[in-house]
Amino acid sequence: MDRAQPGLHDPAVPPRRLVPRPALANAAGNPLNALDLNTINLILILLALVLHWRPVNLARAVRDGVPATSGVPLQFPLYGGIFGMIAYTGLHRTIADWLVSVSNEFLYPAFIAIYSCVLGVFVPSGGSKWVIEASYVLDAAKQLQVNQGWMVVVYDLGEAGANLLQPFWMLPTPAILGLKARDIMGYTFAMFLALFPATLVLVTVFARTLPFP
Repeated sequence: MDRAQPGLHDPAVPPRRLVPRPALANAAGNPLNALDLNTINLILILLALVLHWRPVNLARAVRDGVPATSGVPLQFPLYGGIFGMIAYTGLHRTIADWLVSVSNEFLYPAFIAIYSCVLGVFVPSGGSKWVIEASYVLDAAKQLQVNQGWMVVVYDLGEAGANLLQPFWMLPTPAILGLKARDIMGYTFAMFLALFPATLVLVTVFARTLPFP
């Protein structure tokens, strides 16, 4: 039998596949498979809680470290956790069915605008909590046959109304201008009283002009 020449491959023998080192880290059963961005965030938050021992100490440390945006590093990971519980446990379907039961096709846009405004006052997030609520708000809109794209706009308008009642959106501004929230909120509250009722009427009227789906 002739010896194979150097550099030539015998067709009867399947070629060996060289597995790159990064691919080895993705092998089944490797603990590194569990490390994604969500897991890393969870580990860091739990580590911070352990090191500060009390949640109030952690909140104080974050406020001292990033005073202009202290609520963001603590709120947004919690929103991600809440989103996971709602989206992957079937809870969004239960909430959507409740929204359908307490509203109808005509009143649903105004109802969601009020809901978004009230929640935005007590849980200010700059609109980021939409990632939690989108699943059941849009599911209920589908069941009621309301234009889903319009409901995104309606939700945003409700959030904008909440911004006239709480100062979360303007946290950096008073520090730059040397003002306090009470110096501004009187004017924005007056704007809310004038604009929000008109918003409820307009979102209801315009919803009737948009087809479904």
